[in-house]
Amino acid sequence: MKLLNHHFFDGFRPDDAAKLASTVELQELAAQEEVFKEGDQSDGVYLVLSGKVDMVKRTSNSQFRILFTSLPGDYFGEMGVLDGSVRSTDAVTGEASLLARIPKVAFVQTLNDAPGYTAMSFMHQVLDHLRSSNDRYVMEVVKKEKMSLVGEMANTIIHDIRGPFTSVQLGTDLISEKHDDPETREICEMMRGQINRVTSMAEELLEFARGTSSIKLESLNLSELISQFHFLNRDFVASTNVKLELSHENVKINADSMKLMRVFQNLLNNSIEVLKSHPNAHVKIIAGPKDNFAEITVSDNGSGIPEQIRDRLFEPFVTHGKKNGTGLGMAITKSIVLAHKGTIHFETETGKGTSFIVRIPSVL
Repeated sequence: MKLLNHHFFDGFRPDDAAKLASTVELQELAAQEEVFKEGDQSDGVYLVLSGKVDMVKRTSNSQFRILFTSLPGDYFGEMGVLDGSVRSTDAVTGEASLLARIPKVAFVQTLNDAPGYTAMSFMHQVLDHLRSSNDRYVMEVVKKEKMSLVGEMANTIIHDIRGPFTSVQLGTDLISEKHDDPETREICEMMRGQINRVTSMAEELLEFARGTSSIKLESLNLSELISQFHFLNRDFVASTNVKLELSHENVKINADSMKLMRVFQNLLNNSIEVLKSHPNAHVKIIAGPKDNFAEITVSDNGSGIPEQIRDRLFEPFVTHGKKNGTGLGMAITKSIVLAHKGTIHFETETGKGTSFIVRIPSVL
């Protein structure tokens, strides 16, 4: 976003906007970098040009709550500058961000020198901004309450499935001991794998609801992991109208195999969901080395991601067009990728399809 195109300057005359812009200090910040702390002096107004910044309130027991998030086109810190108070929250970048800081002195002087209608216009803008911030705060509270319910549900699921799954596991082991033919061994192996996956999925849901993401790193060959994923999904894909193509090369990674399987599963499930009525449905998974990463691309020839959710796709409870969708799959997927110090993004085009690109650091 270009600086003078920012919503903050809408209420100012062009000359005043240009004057303010000339005082700006640009700040390039990495993810989870502190912009200011609660109690700091209010020394300027911050404009978000790219990335996102969380307004965080610390509690007495060292925990914190995100009150709301400022996105590109938003600004924050103006109230402390206008009334002379100290910062009332922490401000922390949620991802790599580019901010424009307008110094307090320049901002106040410009308002003082501007005609009355400019100041009035800006105050109307501030009030609208406060309403918007309040709405976003309420949405965050509702989201927290939903996550609390999800956590309780996941905890109950884990408790309830352990007994039956233990019985199934013992039965599988007994069958494989009594019948040592290749076909029976393969079926028992698939059953064990599916039991482990379901248990892992419930545990991941509980972790996500708690805001944590623990991973158990081990040395893995990505090609072997993709082959195992295909083995576990072979019958599932065969029961659909989708043609699955696989292409994978050897590349070493340190990763949690079950967690990455969940990432692949979510992406595959999403593609199959959107391809239900497609006459020539196909999904392609390509995995291999790229630069210093292992790159996994999951592509489909579906209708593309709806424009109204593209900017919020990785947020919790965002879903569209799914009859039984919870809106948690992609949020969990991103949290797993980030826990591996990787990245995930998508490329989509209406009517032509979508590609998700996951990159995990490789091991030399």
